[in-house]
Amino acid sequence: MLSSVGRTFPSAQSAKRAGLLLLVLLPASGPSSRAQTIPLAPGADFIRVVYPRDSQAIGPVDSTFILGSVPPGSRLRINGQKVDVYRTGGFLAWLPVQPGPFRFRLRAETGAGVDTASVYVTIADPRPIPPDSGVMIRENSVRPQWPRTIRAGDEIAVGFDGTIGGKASFRIITPADTLGPFPMTELRAETYFDFGAYRRDQLFENDSPPMQAERVPSRGRYQGIWQVPEGLPAESLRVLVELSGTVPGATAPVKYPDSLYGPPPPARPREGQAVAVAPGRLLPVDDRAPRVVELTDSIQILRLGPRLGYLTIHQPFGVRARWWGEAGPWTILQPLPGYEAWIETEKTRLLPEGTPLPGSDIARIWTRATPQSVGLSIGTSERLPFKVVVEEDLQTVRVLLFGATTNTDWVEQDPADDLIESVTWTQTQPRLYEVTVRLRKPLWGYDARYEGTRFLLEFIRPPVITNGLEGLTIAVDPGHSPDPGAVGPTGFMEKDANLLMSKKVREELRDVGARVVMTRQDTEGVALYERPAIAVSNQANLYVSLHYNAVPDGINPLTRNGTGTYYYHPFSRDLARHVHTRLLEGTGLPDYGLTQGNFAVIRPTQYPSVLLECAFIILPEQEEMIKTEEFIDRTAKGIVRGIREFLESRLSSR
Repeated sequence: MLSSVGRTFPSAQSAKRAGLLLLVLLPASGPSSRAQTIPLAPGADFIRVVYPRDSQAIGPVDSTFILGSVPPGSRLRINGQKVDVYRTGGFLAWLPVQPGPFRFRLRAETGAGVDTASVYVTIADPRPIPPDSGVMIRENSVRPQWPRTIRAGDEIAVGFDGTIGGKASFRIITPADTLGPFPMTELRAETYFDFGAYRRDQLFENDSPPMQAERVPSRGRYQGIWQVPEGLPAESLRVLVELSGTVPGATAPVKYPDSLYGPPPPARPREGQAVAVAPGRLLPVDDRAPRVVELTDSIQILRLGPRLGYLTIHQPFGVRARWWGEAGPWTILQPLPGYEAWIETEKTRLLPEGTPLPGSDIARIWTRATPQSVGLSIGTSERLPFKVVVEEDLQTVRVLLFGATTNTDWVEQDPADDLIESVTWTQTQPRLYEVTVRLRKPLWGYDARYEGTRFLLEFIRPPVITNGLEGLTIAVDPGHSPDPGAVGPTGFMEKDANLLMSKKVREELRDVGARVVMTRQDTEGVALYERPAIAVSNQANLYVSLHYNAVPDGINPLTRNGTGTYYYHPFSRDLARHVHTRLLEGTGLPDYGLTQGNFAVIRPTQYPSVLLECAFIILPEQEEMIKTEEFIDRTAKGIVRGIREFLESRLSSR
């Protein structure tokens, strides 16, 4: 199971799909309470719960799984339900839960006696507003959540969660005036069914249509937009939201906030009304003195919003763009008019006032060929944000330079350049310069960077392979360590399973002549971003990251499991397809899918790469299987066969 970069999720599988956060299934130190109904010898407690951890907070689900181990042959019940115990003693149960504090009660019987244990968790309530509570606005749901800068013309989203079926509006409170009210719209009300998994499984098993399930309203979601007008005062502004309705039980008014900037708006709350103030202040920006921000980290991601998708990746140190504002921990850039890009403020620095806005006239483009690559240079005079787009045909590559303007008279191509067929340029809009490169063969990989202020796009040549796989360098990445990754019911850690499989893959690759670079040799810890860096520094031609899987809370691993393969860039898709086909044959498990996945270790662009989830370590039978030499041997051979078939396909056109 992998950790990547991105959003925060409530479980180990979700954490790895997101990226900045490692959330792993750690072995529990012990259930919080035990009561033995048959006396056992001291130290004879034998129920071991691996997941969930005691006191763990779990998201809004109506069911989840619990896994661990007991002595083989035990008879196990959890919350009164009989649970199968695998021959290793491992168990995994899929059980309904209730919102709020929840207790798993375990009882295991063996010939030696009985052991009981309890694990206490907290299940998030998807229905935080009781239907008889009157008109309410959910605490901590009012948006904007963060202080943020604003300009005339900006559209600011205002929202909150509250009682369903109400009438909502918001006001903008200035030091001298109140603007509004402005109307808000209630979006589709979420229901408990939206978060449910257990009932949904039962419905499908019984061939009953999902619409027959109980749909208990949970909360209303209200949304509005405020377009910032001209002429606002320089002081910060506050957002106040109001909700009114005729919900049964609305007997007591909610206290109105007494001090915002002076006298409150004239409308006082009545019974059946609720008001709240957004925590995020709005801070008008003085546009008379534009500012410039510079990136300070080595590899940056510019996003389309906080924790949202990417505008562009792999922006190097020293790239500059116009500072457009801030929102909480984020800095907002404007690469060119009409574009916004978000980046963590801690990875930037604001340059002194008077720093000229970044931009560059481009007069010249040229290529230079070497035995390893062909470099395309664009004569920029400043480090500008860029985006590289690989088209689906894998032979068309576009480079977008934000803030650049054409003055191009020369496109020079090295006579020794046998990789690039043509180079063309266009000014798609003011300050957006685009170069289109047409390759003679499918792209293998590329490296985009600045050398000084000159932009360089280096197209990496495919490897030359002779006598099996001689001439090929493959990076093999045993995922995790020092963190354990996912943990099986009997305590087998994913990091150890990954290492076993990786060593066998290394052996199979060496047997056919490949040079193998391991990101770790044993149990030593290797940081997430160091793993692809090891591959790049060793000039790897391919990258394979090996893992075993888990699922998030609320998803039934008994019915949703198997073998999965992930890739990120289009030029890695064929490698993933060939390996996935042979990997399925090797594991003999259900097909968990061939997926484009945003994992940090497969985002580098210098080579095709895949991430493999060979099996589900949290399932007792698969945990036992992945330890066996037969499974490891069969799966490793499948991986290597898929690699060889990809190479035969991709290199046959040379």
